[in-house]
Amino acid sequence: MNIDSDYSFQDQDPVYLFTNENAVDTLRVIGGVNGERVLTVGASGDHAFEAYLAGATHVDTFDINSAQNCVVELKTKMIKNLDYANFMDFFFEKNEFFNQKIIKPLYPKFSHELMVFLAKYIMYGNALFKYHGAICAKYIEPNISYIRSPENFEKLRDALPEKINFVHCGLDGVTKNFQEKYDVVILSNIFDYLYLQDMIREPRMIRFYNEILRPIANQNLSRKNGRICMNYMWNANHGNWANFMSHFERAIIQRPEHKFDARVVDSVYRGRKDDVVLVMTQNMGRQK
Repeated sequence: MNIDSDYSFQDQDPVYLFTNENAVDTLRVIGGVNGERVLTVGASGDHAFEAYLAGATHVDTFDINSAQNCVVELKTKMIKNLDYANFMDFFFEKNEFFNQKIIKPLYPKFSHELMVFLAKYIMYGNALFKYHGAICAKYIEPNISYIRSPENFEKLRDALPEKINFVHCGLDGVTKNFQEKYDVVILSNIFDYLYLQDMIREPRMIRFYNEILRPIANQNLSRKNGRICMNYMWNANHGNWANFMSHFERAIIQRPEHKFDARVVDSVYRGRKDDVVLVMTQNMGRQK
C-alpha cells in the first residue's frame, strides 16, 4: 500500500508531549470505553491514559514516530512512581521544565531508548518537541483529566499498567502488526496528512475508507458496535460535516454494516466553535 502525501509524520520527528485534542470529550461522544479494548495512535500517550482512566480493560498503541514511545514510557513511569506535584513541575513549571533532577531516581527503570531520548534533550533542548507544556498549559490542562487534579492522577496510577504496548508502524502497518479485536480505534487527525495531492474531500475520504478504514474494520474492529474515531478537527463546521458523512454513507459507500457520522466535541479553545470527531461504527451482528 502506498499512502502518498505532500507532508506526513516521520520517524524521529519532534514529539508531542501532550495531546492538543480534547481526548476526554472524544471518549464521551463515542459512548465511553468502560470495559472495552482500545487501539490508539501512540502520540503523547494521552489517548491511552484517558482510555485507562475511563475504564478500558486493555489499550494497545502504535505510531510511525518511534520517539513517541519514549514519551509514553516517560510519562507512564512518572505517573506510576512520582507524585502529582513532581509531574506537573516537570512538564508545566517554566523554571523546572524537563529538569532531569526530578526524574533521576527513575533512571534505573528507564529503557535504553528513553535514556538516549533524554540525552538528546540535553543536546537539542526544546527543538525536540512540537510544543511543550510550559508554553501551552492553558490549552492542555483543561482537556486532560488526569492532570486536572491529584485525585485523577492517583486514579490513573491505579488503572495504568507498568508498560503500555507499543508497535512502531504507520497506519498502513496496523493490520500487519495487530491481530486482536478492539471495541474502539482512535486515529487522531492522521487523515489530515494523507493524500494531500488530492485536495477534493470526497476522493480523499474514499481512499481513506478503502485503504485504511475497511481493512482495519475487517481485521481489528469488533463486529458489534466497534467504533473508529476517523479524524479529529478543530473549530470545524459540524453541520457541514454531518451532511457530508451522511452523503458519504448513503450515496458513496453503501455498505450497511458501516455507519458514518460527525460528533460534536467541546473545543479545546474555550469559547470558540466546537471541535468535531468523525466516527465510523461497525455493526455486523452480535459476535465481537
